[in-house]
Amino acid sequence: MSMREREGAETARPGGAAAERGAAGPRGAGAHLEIGPWVPLAALRVALVAAACVAFAVAPLPYALIAVALALVGAVLPASLLGWAAAFVIAMAQLAHPAAVADPRGYIALIAVHLLHVLAGLILVLPARGRLQVRALAVPARRWLVIEVVAQPVLALALWARAGHVGGAIAGGAVAVGAALCGLAMVIALARLARRR
Repeated sequence: MSMREREGAETARPGGAAAERGAAGPRGAGAHLEIGPWVPLAALRVALVAAACVAFAVAPLPYALIAVALALVGAVLPASLLGWAAAFVIAMAQLAHPAAVADPRGYIALIAVHLLHVLAGLILVLPARGRLQVRALAVPARRWLVIEVVAQPVLALALWARAGHVGGAIAGGAVAVGAALCGLAMVIALARLARRR
C-alpha cells in the first residue's frame, strides 16, 4: 500500500488518527471552569473567630477570653463543636449580666451568637481548603437575616418586660405571645424562601 493510500485509510477509519486528534484536542487544551466570585474556605474559619471576638464588646472579660479560645479551637477542629460552645458562653454572659432595653450590647450579642451558629455549621461540613462561590452563601445569609428580623424584636420585648414596665404574669404572657407571633412570621418567611429555591 502506498503512502497516500495509507493516509486515506487512516482518515476514513472511525477512531483513526484524525478522530484521535479531535478527541484529544479539548483535553490537551485544558478545561477552565468559571465559578464567578469566590472566597477561600479558610475565610469561614477566620470569620468564626472574628465573630467570637465580638464578645470583648458585649461580655465581661473572662467570658470573652473563654469564647475566643473556644472559637479558635473550633476553627481548627470543627468536629469538636467548640464553635457552638463559644456561642453558648456569650449567651450565658448575657443571661448573667443582662443589658438594658436601650443598650445595644444585647442585640449585638444576639447577632454574634447566631452568626457563630451558622459559621460553625458551615465549617463542620465544608473542607478547610478550597474555594467557595459567594452565591452559595446567599441562602444561609437570607435565613440568618430572616431569623434576626424576628429574634431582635423578641429580645427587645423580653428586655422591656424584664425591666418591670409590666407585672410578672403579664410580662411573661406578652413575651410568649410576641415570640409565638414572631416565630410564625419566621416560619412563613422561610417557607417562601424555600419555594423560591
